[in-house]
Amino acid sequence: MERAIDPIQATQHFDAGLIFLSYVISVIGAQTTLELLGRRTSVKGAYNLFLLCGSALAMGSVGIWSMHFIGNNALKLSYNNITYQLVYAPGFTFISLLVAIICMFLSFAFVCSTEQVLMTRIVFSGVIAGAGVVVMHYVGQYAIMFFVVHYSVAYIVGAALIGIGATTTALSIFFRLRAQWENQWYKRLGCSMIMGLAVCGMHYVAMVGTTYEVLDPTATPPVPALTTTALIIIIAAIVIVTCVGLISIQIWQSKILLKKSSSGLVVIDAIYFDSEGKLMVKDDGTVPMSEIHTNGKQSAIDSLTVTNPLFTILFKLSLAWETKNTIQKAIDEEHHVEFLQAFDSAAGDLAAHMKINHNDVGTLYDGMLSSGTQKRRSRLRFMSPFDKVSLEQDSHNANEGGSTKRSSQKGTANTPTSSVFDTAPKAYKGGKHLFLVRKIPNSSAVDHFTAQGYRFSDPSFIAQRIAAKLSVPEDYMLWQLREMQMYADQGMRMSMEIDRPIATKASSGVYMGLLVLIEGATPTESPSILVNRDRRFCLPIVQLKGEDVAEHRGPLKPSEKAYLANLQFSTMLDTIIPQSRSSTSNEATAQFLNSSGTPALHFMNAFQQAAKTLANKSTYSHLIASRATLHRDVIEMPAFSLTHQPCQLILYKAYIISPEIAVSINSSSTDEVKCLSLPLYRSIWEATTQEAIQSYLKKRQTAVQAMTQRQLYVTQSVQSNYSYEVRSPESDLTSLTSLPPPPRARRSRTPKSKPVPNTKLGNFLGGKLGRENSDGLQEHDMTEFTEMMPILPTAERFQWLEDIIDEMTDSF
Repeated sequence: MERAIDPIQATQHFDAGLIFLSYVISVIGAQTTLELLGRRTSVKGAYNLFLLCGSALAMGSVGIWSMHFIGNNALKLSYNNITYQLVYAPGFTFISLLVAIICMFLSFAFVCSTEQVLMTRIVFSGVIAGAGVVVMHYVGQYAIMFFVVHYSVAYIVGAALIGIGATTTALSIFFRLRAQWENQWYKRLGCSMIMGLAVCGMHYVAMVGTTYEVLDPTATPPVPALTTTALIIIIAAIVIVTCVGLISIQIWQSKILLKKSSSGLVVIDAIYFDSEGKLMVKDDGTVPMSEIHTNGKQSAIDSLTVTNPLFTILFKLSLAWETKNTIQKAIDEEHHVEFLQAFDSAAGDLAAHMKINHNDVGTLYDGMLSSGTQKRRSRLRFMSPFDKVSLEQDSHNANEGGSTKRSSQKGTANTPTSSVFDTAPKAYKGGKHLFLVRKIPNSSAVDHFTAQGYRFSDPSFIAQRIAAKLSVPEDYMLWQLREMQMYADQGMRMSMEIDRPIATKASSGVYMGLLVLIEGATPTESPSILVNRDRRFCLPIVQLKGEDVAEHRGPLKPSEKAYLANLQFSTMLDTIIPQSRSSTSNEATAQFLNSSGTPALHFMNAFQQAAKTLANKSTYSHLIASRATLHRDVIEMPAFSLTHQPCQLILYKAYIISPEIAVSINSSSTDEVKCLSLPLYRSIWEATTQEAIQSYLKKRQTAVQAMTQRQLYVTQSVQSNYSYEVRSPESDLTSLTSLPPPPRARRSRTPKSKPVPNTKLGNFLGGKLGRENSDGLQEHDMTEFTEMMPILPTAERFQWLEDIIDEMTDSF
């Protein structure tokens, strides 16, 4: 009987060059994966699905599978003094490729779906990815022909821990950097090297823990169809084609509308904020842009400033894009019509690129930014961008004199440079940027943009990227983004103040206002007007309060009006500093105190405090306070003018003949006020108040319907011989817009002589108990609640301001 031949264990040899090549291939695949995966912004949308599939394909086929077989070719087996190359069965080899791609797809489906970094998702994704590498390796090993393979459990566990741990670490670092917009190419490369180390480390640890035996030493091993060199060349070609193709397709799909801003261009930028104040950007950290094609007419570009009438025309168009034809008919100058058409066309291209309706593309921001104002610095110079001071700002300060110069320097110290903000008619060599600002109303609209590959991030993270794109100072760009966010949130929304429209009193309070006109730089230029920075439709106003009132004062008393009449033509500085008052003002003050006593003292203190608060809204407080004089009359303000309810306004007014003050005020980040051209302010005021009126009418209609339903509820209940379920006081105090159906009437088991009215509900509906009719039942008066505030036409609501402005300009 013949003795069985003992198996022979083959000796392993590794080629260091191929090991290094396999690591390089794995890093290339991981880098391609992170380039694609980092641009994924949502679980929805064909664009994000393409990125997910591309990431899985790049990592599965290149980073893992290609590395695996190049690494296997680095292994040489020898027995009987002969060296052999491993040969694989094609079926399981293909299955191993599918396993790698599917595992990567499942892994990456859990990460990068939001801007928030969730460690639970990253860990789970790392576990799936690491396990996928291990499974792919051993499925591929199962395809080995001729040699019998044995595995060490300890090495299997070690290989799995290396694959899972390193992959999780790489993904965690990568997505944390991505969330902070710090994932520069070299940082992504570092993460790719860690992921490549995970794949290669797992692979070679598992190979070291594997033994290869030959059952029949006399048998001849199969010969590979391709030599090692040919196989490496083929795989390398596949790697290069796959990686370059995926990245090229991604770049083509996410290309921007404006590739490069050359000198003299006018560009529209879309500045969209979500409810959390995050800015919508592309995956490269810049905002969507669209160039305005002006057919080479440089004069139209050079003349475009925020004080130019053309800018006001563009603003009106952005309020209602469908009114283009109506606006064109009212324009006299031909180049304005051409620019208006080009502006509308560029906005349409931008809307089409973002796949939204043209009417929803946004409202024109009341400022303009000129790019190319900051020179590029050498990377070898360690100079902070915050240290740069504009040459234009230097020359501007040098031309100012006396106290005005000191005030300007005080206002702009530690604030962004103002040279890139176009508030005066001055030409720039760089391109000009107009901003369409919009606040995205709900999460479904946010999902629409993230499904297309847009991201939402805090402006502080991406201000540097946008500033680098436009060649402007980074701190200035961040400041402007904050300004635009304020503009989108409340700058043109008076309706935010409107609660449900219940009965209104004759006056909703007493305010002190400041009307400041600043002369234009040229005789043909319209003057600028001072407005609230956070509420562009409103003049700087302060509600008159004091220690004797809890909320706000009621209408002014005759004695208070008489006191103010005696102070006419006195300055705001006289009010703030009593020592500077004239003898006439002192006599009027003494007479007012003698006649009214303590209430007069309270009113004077509130009046003085309001004047101080109003003056301190600007760094030019002393200049404005010394020139602002008290208007002769207390103005009875109609509803939807400065506030949504009628009120009384004590007005100080000033006319300043120094145009540079408007530039300095707009360049200061500490001022609570802003200067707008008068025509632009008229447009903003009209649009804002009209929107507030529509919101009020809509809420009033809803409230009237609700009150009618409740009135029917009470009437049917008290007039029937049935008792009804009494609602709790809390339910009576709920919003008028959410009403349950009237409760079922239930027969009373005990006869009652009189129906029991719901007194609390009656008080809520009518404001009083009502009166008894001839049958002894309560009747509730709805007049107070259904009475509507008088709403004047636009021209009449604005007439008080027009009259005062005409009076001020005529006097100068």
